[in-house]
Amino acid sequence: MAMRHSLRLLAAVLVLGVCVSAGASKLTLSLPHHMVATHSDAASTALLRTLWTDERLVADVQLDVYQLPQMRSTTEHYTELKKLAASSRWLDEVTWSLTARETGAPVSIGMPRVVTSARRQRGDTSVPMTTLTARLDFSAIPAGDYRLTVNAGGLTSSFDFGVRTGAEPEVRDEFLRDKASKTRDYSEFRRLQLQRYERDPSRIDALLAVIDRSLTEGTQAEVHADFDRAIAAYEARRQSYAPDVAAKVAAYLRDLRIARDAVPEYFQHRADWTIARDPYTSIYSIRSRATNQVLRVLRTASDK
Repeated sequence: MAMRHSLRLLAAVLVLGVCVSAGASKLTLSLPHHMVATHSDAASTALLRTLWTDERLVADVQLDVYQLPQMRSTTEHYTELKKLAASSRWLDEVTWSLTARETGAPVSIGMPRVVTSARRQRGDTSVPMTTLTARLDFSAIPAGDYRLTVNAGGLTSSFDFGVRTGAEPEVRDEFLRDKASKTRDYSEFRRLQLQRYERDPSRIDALLAVIDRSLTEGTQAEVHADFDRAIAAYEARRQSYAPDVAAKVAAYLRDLRIARDAVPEYFQHRADWTIARDPYTSIYSIRSRATNQVLRVLRTASDK
């Protein structure tokens, strides 16, 4: 009985602790970034939040100012925060610092440019709340590992991130994939995606992405060659797959060949048809440009 009472008391204390931490005004900092899985060894994987050196350091900050009269913890800094929230120049009262993560040494950072700033009186909460939001541009910074910290009215929030050139082996594939996704130049897109595959033959997704783009912008010879390249890539890796996966790959190879064989007919009707790959099954189908209706699924009968 005493043990049960102690557990209930502990649970009550934990709940109270959660409520106290969630009840006070809150400052939140985030940075638009890329998430990259890095591997220090065969068994260890870590997620790296990174920017590229040719990208600008942009910070999003949100300050929620409110008070719960019945909770004394929420009165801390409230007077200062309420004054800050009422100011039209509240961002002038916000301070920023950038430090090197490994050493904690301060890193020089200029005054940010305010991209957007907004104030909102929120009535969708249990108590009156003022929400301040802003996006700020700090320009680009050199490669390294950093912590950006913001302080507003006694509240502090930090964000850890890295900056990479994109040439580092552990981020190279994500860098190439990201740059390919943003370019409008078809030739540049092909070059970037094919470089991904040349670096790592397991990145067959890069070859499928090339097919997707060449079906709309490439020549018939390019599309045919792109299908051949993807088929050869799967064939080269078949021995490395587990038996159940190998059977699925064999079925998909049949489907890829069906899609490749439809290319000449597709180009005869390219003005009226599209060929698209299903994002979930990776199966290709011919659709009407006018109605988007599926005219034919490019899949062998035994796989349907």
